[in-house]
Amino acid sequence: MKIKFTLLFFLLLVTFSAIANYNLPKEKLKKVKLQLNNKTFELCVPKGYMLSINYTTEEIEYLFRYQDSSCIYLSGFFYCKNERNISLLGDSIYNLRFQNSKLIKEINELLTKNKIPIKPDTIKLKGIQENQLMWKDILLKDISVGYYNVSKINVALFDRSISSLKQKMK
Repeated sequence: MKIKFTLLFFLLLVTFSAIANYNLPKEKLKKVKLQLNNKTFELCVPKGYMLSINYTTEEIEYLFRYQDSSCIYLSGFFYCKNERNISLLGDSIYNLRFQNSKLIKEINELLTKNKIPIKPDTIKLKGIQENQLMWKDILLKDISVGYYNVSKINVALFDRSISSLKQKMK
């Protein structure tokens, strides 16, 4: 009886693993080097993207867009591509994520009580969009990395991609 149960469990595990990875590219990730805020970063992104670069005199943003409308971003912009999704999480989370830390520190120096919490160096937020696709935003000091318009079946691949972000030392 134990052998039959073990065999059945193994077959189910193999079947579900195959189904879960059906739509994922076969580890077709490409390592890219990017310049952001006078620093060099490496990010492994799924192949098949179209790269767009948005910039101002002081900020830059890289967008890796895919045919299914999913997108990975690495940005030095104050507001990220997931700003609308973050706003749906509520005012307190939105205000913390997009807080002007320098101004809050100055205000807190003037206050004796009820000081305003200062945003941490790292904030991780994620959720489901109105169109039922997934989004995620990670703030690392003054840089955001994240994705949006990702189907549930591809979340693991996109999570692996944004977690591969590394700053290269000169």
